[in-house]
Amino acid sequence: MANSERVFLDGKQLQRGFNADYVIDYNQAEITFTPKVLITQYSRVRVDFEFAERNYSRSILGANHLQTNGKVDFYVNHYQEKDNRNRPLFTEFTQAEQALLANVGDRIENAVIPRIDSVAYDPTRILYEKVTELDDFGNLQIYFRYSTDPELAHFALSFSQVGPNQGNYKRSSQLSNGTVFEYVPPVSGQPQGDYSILTQLPAPDSKQMTTAGTRVKLGEYEKVYTEVALSSVDKNLFSTIDEEDNQGLGWKVGLQSENRELGIFKGYKFKGLAEFEYNSTNFNFIDRFRYIEFDRDWGVTQEILEMPAAERFFSYSNRLGKRYQKHLQLQALPEKSGKCPQWFTAHGQLDYSIGKAIFGTTGVFFTLNSELDTLNSSWTRYLGNVSFQSKILVPGYQFSLDRNALKKTESDSVLSTAMNFKEHLIYLRSNDSLRYSFLVDAAWREDKSPVFGRLVDDTRAFTSNFTFQKQWTSTVSAAPLPIGSWNICSVTYQRNLQ
Repeated sequence: MANSERVFLDGKQLQRGFNADYVIDYNQAEITFTPKVLITQYSRVRVDFEFAERNYSRSILGANHLQTNGKVDFYVNHYQEKDNRNRPLFTEFTQAEQALLANVGDRIENAVIPRIDSVAYDPTRILYEKVTELDDFGNLQIYFRYSTDPELAHFALSFSQVGPNQGNYKRSSQLSNGTVFEYVPPVSGQPQGDYSILTQLPAPDSKQMTTAGTRVKLGEYEKVYTEVALSSVDKNLFSTIDEEDNQGLGWKVGLQSENRELGIFKGYKFKGLAEFEYNSTNFNFIDRFRYIEFDRDWGVTQEILEMPAAERFFSYSNRLGKRYQKHLQLQALPEKSGKCPQWFTAHGQLDYSIGKAIFGTTGVFFTLNSELDTLNSSWTRYLGNVSFQSKILVPGYQFSLDRNALKKTESDSVLSTAMNFKEHLIYLRSNDSLRYSFLVDAAWREDKSPVFGRLVDDTRAFTSNFTFQKQWTSTVSAAPLPIGSWNICSVTYQRNLQ
């Protein structure tokens, strides 16, 4: 859906626009980064977007209520989206197709049928002829071949992309009236194409969630809160099979303190939070709930997160400072299920900011240790910055460290790494108060990769950037309008170690 995308580069969300970070062509599903964004072999790009499957008429219902007396808040929310299985938008199902959907339950990937229509010859359409022949082993095989023969071309086919070595057809050529597909015979029973004439029947589904919670003020600074959520997801409204896992339960409870002054730190204020969250095995969120880097930060894969499993999530954080400059966060998340590998993760994070307006230093420290069956994942990240701010120039130095390793618990040998580098960066930029902006920086980075169970030096890179931007304005009817700008940036050099 247009304007629904969120593009992340190394965990940081980018901005769309010609003068920003990227532009997007929705028709081609193509993202182009502007010169302001430097992409290397180690860059990590993730895109989060919304899409709508309009196969059925759909109804959406939402309701909420909030009651408060100043000290106690109580709220209830309900959301539901549901397809009308009796009102498909683009096709009418036969009784056999409805019976197939009713028998597959939640395994809707098994509801596939061949889309083959027998039609009269039409020179404006891409049509196929039916071919029946024996293979090299004498086995009978039937497939379809593109044809322009009026006597043979009487079949219109629909193709679905199923992935490499999952189908028996591949794209052959692109004509003005469509794409031509070509049959590829299997080798030793293994398909060699990535398209199939089998099409999955769209199944009507429904999602709903009801939440209820309270917030109680314990005093001027503290409050306790709790929330309970009930979810219901039915992947196939045509079937009553596999409905025992439709409902799920989730709840959380927490204690929050804000703006409390501590006697031993005069002038400083404390902000703290402790929270426990539980989600049952069949609990489902309506949409993405975790942040984009959740799987990476916790050292697990998306495949593991999608496995049915109960979640127990404990987090604690506190901030202390005149502007909450220091932040300490500790989190632990054990997850156990008979259908999911057992894993336990704990990580901590420390943010700090020291200094006045002219000289300052900031930093973020992150550490993680994760156990997954016979594997151990450790992660240490640090980002520190020192700068001096004058009226015109801001020189500074930044150090980045990212050490990750996935090891076998028994042998301690390294299997893989998501990121393993250290980087030194010096920069000189303009003060934000100026009417123009420029930035000059130079960075030295060293990366490691696993070789025979050990982390060894892999690449060494030197990167430099120069950016200058100024915008002129002209006044027309007392309204300032931009009429020009300059933007120059990015020169890169990288050298691999032998």
